[in-house]
Amino acid sequence: MDGRLNVVFGFFYLLFTIALGPLMLVPRAGENLKAIGELSSNLSALPEEELMQGVVQYLSQLSGSHFLASAVHGHGNLEAVLNIVVGLVLLNLTLPALYKLIAGLLFLVGTLLHSGMLYLYGVFGVSWALVFTKFGALSIVAGVLLMAVLSVVGFCRKEACQ
Repeated sequence: MDGRLNVVFGFFYLLFTIALGPLMLVPRAGENLKAIGELSSNLSALPEEELMQGVVQYLSQLSGSHFLASAVHGHGNLEAVLNIVVGLVLLNLTLPALYKLIAGLLFLVGTLLHSGMLYLYGVFGVSWALVFTKFGALSIVAGVLLMAVLSVVGFCRKEACQ
């Protein structure tokens, strides 16, 4: 595996996260827009203290399922694009295949165990999935560290590559 699997996986995972975005976010959008419309019509009549209490109340509601859905969607998109970029970089490194395999697998496993498990919890309500998210995050951090080292060592100079 030289990075191609990361690119292919990244595009399919991005498609998956794009498809799940409306499922998680759009059903609540109508309720939120209606509430914002009702509040905005009465803003001029509210004292500043009540206005601030309303803002605090709204922000505290975001810490619930809507905030989780937004965070999961953002992490999924980011990790999909990260896999695409890592795959393209791995394709251009002149290194032994084992190093590329380890780096690519760290990102694949990290994506599935981090945002993949967050999707299982946030969308499908599988509570045991949260146990694995920290391992996914650690795998991605290890992958970024390894890619930094491999990038320093693996990019060849024009004279050396020819």
